[in-house]
Amino acid sequence: MKMDQWSDFDKYIVLADNASDSLYTGFEPFLEFKRVVDALKVISKTDGTNYYFGSTMYPKPISSTRARTILDGINLCKYDSKILTVAKQIGVRIGSYKQNAK
Repeated sequence: MKMDQWSDFDKYIVLADNASDSLYTGFEPFLEFKRVVDALKVISKTDGTNYYFGSTMYPKPISSTRARTILDGINLCKYDSKILTVAKQIGVRIGSYKQNAK
């Protein structure tokens, strides 16, 4: 089956496998990951230094261009460590933050 026929969950599992143990696998982490993708979409469309997600305003941890690049990579099952940065900022636990610390 070609990748464009995979479900979002299938793509997440492959992405998590490509993430070298940085992302948790399973359906619950996948549901939380979808929230991170939503936040990345907002960041990608927001000018300035802050963005609103839900009812909270956050400082943008990455540029809009970087968010678009990450979203494109997610569709190709390519992991970017900034995924965890955004997840942590919005309070979503989808992976191990120890490996992301720098």
